[in-house]
Parts: sequence; C-alpha cells; structure tokens
Amino acid sequence: MFNHENVWANIQSLDPLNCMFEIDDPTLWKPFCSFEDGFSLDVSQTLPFYKPPSIPARLKAVRAKKIMSEILQHVKDGVEYIRGNKMLEWKCFEPEKIKQSNKDGPKHMQEHLARGLKLMEDRLLAHNETKRDTIMSRLGSWKADLMKSSPDNVSFEGIPINFSYCDGKRIKNRICDKYEEFLMDSEMDVQFVFGVYVAPYYCSVNSTWVYIGKMKPLPEAD
Repeated sequence: MFNHENVWANIQSLDPLNCMFEIDDPTLWKPFCSFEDGFSLDVSQTLPFYKPPSIPARLKAVRAKKIMSEILQHVKDGVEYIRGNKMLEWKCFEPEKIKQSNKDGPKHMQEHLARGLKLMEDRLLAHNETKRDTIMSRLGSWKADLMKSSPDNVSFEGIPINFSYCDGKRIKNRICDKYEEFLMDSEMDVQFVFGVYVAPYYCSVNSTWVYIGKMKPLPEAD
C-alpha cells in the first residue's frame, strides 16, 4: 500500500479480508521509509521525474485571418484551373475591391458564408438543447441574409466542408478531387462563390470550414 509520502509492506495475511489497515502499527505494516528514526528525503528527491508539457496557445486572430485568406485563394485558383482544363467558363462572384466605410453595412456573400460556417462550428460544440436551438435559429436568419446578398434571379446551391487541418494546398486538392462533378457545371453563366472559416483551438488544433457555392440564372418566365 502506498500514498504520496511512503510505501508500506503488508506482513499480515495475504487475504485482504483478514487484514487490518492500521498502517502506523509496525506489527501489521512495514514502512519502506521510517520517519520516526529521523529519516527524511531531500527536496530534490521528491520532485516529479517529468516536466509537465506546455500547451500551445490558440492561433491569434490575425494569423487565423491570414490562413483563411490563403485557403480561399488556393481554392479559387484550384477551381479555376480544373475548369480551364475542361475549357469551361470561370466566373467567381467576388467582393468589390472598395472598402466599406460602414462596417455594419451590407456584406458580400463571401462574408455571409464565413459567418454561416462559424455557426456550424458552434453548433457542433453546443452541449445543451437550449444552446443548439439558439444556434439553429441564427442559422435560419443567416440563410435569409445569404439570399439577400446574392444576385437577383439566380438559384443557389452549396456544400459546407470541414477539415481537421488548414493546409491550403491539401484542402484545394481534396475539394477539386472529391467535388469535381459539382464544380464541372457546364452552364455558361454559372458563378461560383466561396467562404472560409478557421476555428482555432489549443495544441495547434484547427477546425477548418470551406463553403463552395454556385449560382445559376433562373429561366425566364414565359
């Protein structure tokens, strides 16, 4: 028997049911270290034999934002490349290059997609029904905002994809390979739109989301 201070050898019966557990009685238990005889351990001998590992911090917001931008560009370049190889038109619904003076003003679809991906990550982490219901309600509002930010008279189709890594090239290759049929749409006026969100966690773990969407003109009414 042992604890953080000592080890005792049982000198009684081998059957625990027939043992007494008065460890201070030397006729029952033999201590490995007898403190009554003036024995004491040096402080250095009582220190842990290992060093506790340091836990890497989460990605800083600036770094996460940079990674999101890099992944977004990799995915756009990859889709443009594979469509070019098939001689298909490439159109990407890009945000305007003019900075919005009002941060609370209308947002581009790309930003709405990123916000929706964050809600999807939050939904996975919701540990109770109340929180899940709240997030589902926000997702409903998000879908409405997304449709408002889309061009007029188009149909929208999209796929959210999650990765456990944030290597832009690997993500691009995986998307272009697995979702090739979705991306090889032969509609002449199809436009693609993408969103990326990176959720940073401790120990260099990141949950990466990519949304690939496409919009096609609705047929004109007779």
